[in-house]
Amino acid sequence: MTLQIHTVKQLLNLYYGGLASTDDERRLVEFFTTETDIPCELQDDRDVVLSLARLGEVRIPDGMADELSALAERLDRQERISRRGHRWVAATSVAASIAIIVSVIVFIARSSSTDPYEITDPQLAETEAHKALLLVSEALDNADGSIIEAGRALSLFVPYDSISNNTIHTEDDETI
Repeated sequence: MTLQIHTVKQLLNLYYGGLASTDDERRLVEFFTTETDIPCELQDDRDVVLSLARLGEVRIPDGMADELSALAERLDRQERISRRGHRWVAATSVAASIAIIVSVIVFIARSSSTDPYEITDPQLAETEAHKALLLVSEALDNADGSIIEAGRALSLFVPYDSISNNTIHTEDDETI
């Protein structure tokens, strides 16, 4: 029985793959109709094989082979055309990749050249930082002086009280 079950499983594989001959199909139908002790794992297969066997042979309409051949040729032609387009896409992708790689190499080569203004000595860097901070401090001191002078100049035209109380003066010196 196990040898017969193994043979039936092989025939089922051929059957589901569309490779079973009419003799193989006949053997499957005969097994499933005569055998009473069928394993549970083959019950669904039994139902499929027997229901398809009841349908009988399917009649293929005249001219169907020619239509299928024409369809296959048309699909093959479309596939060749689309493959040609894929070649262009692949070639363009390769060219773009090469351009990106060359750009990156050129960028790295240019950026790796030594900068004449780059300071590599830590002592010199500290000295230059102190100089820069002194320049900023002087600029802020000058700005403070300029603000004080601007305030004095402004106080000549507008009384100090009006600046701090947020009032608005009109042309007639009226307070709004």
